[in-house]
Amino acid sequence: PPPPPRGGGGGGGGLTPFSSTRCVRLVVLRCRYVVRGGDTFESIATLFSTDWLTLWGLNIDVTTFDPPVGETILIGREYQARDGDTLLSISKQLGCSIDRLRALNFDLAGGGGADRALKAGQDVCTQPDTCTS
Repeated sequence: PPPPPRGGGGGGGGLTPFSSTRCVRLVVLRCRYVVRGGDTFESIATLFSTDWLTLWGLNIDVTTFDPPVGETILIGREYQARDGDTLLSISKQLGCSIDRLRALNFDLAGGGGADRALKAGQDVCTQPDTCTS
């Protein structure tokens, strides 16, 4: 005898509806920005609440004020957390405010106070205040 219809037999050709789940892992590199059409160091600096001269200094290999579209530029320096480091200790050490650290590191924006210990080896994007430090 033929197999019984699947899917409750309510018509539909005997097909059973199913669902599928796909997981996507997105890796976003810290302290990097990909240049879009119309971007200049000045407009990019405004996006990241810094000044164009800081960005220029981080990207010594870019030779124009208008970086090429598609080029990846640095918007800060990476700091590798050591045992016992917190946002507060990094802020004091590098002259970069806690709010600034959180804005540059989305994953550090919530979940604990500024004195919460970071994992040793964790990368943190920083923009030290080189003009006043």
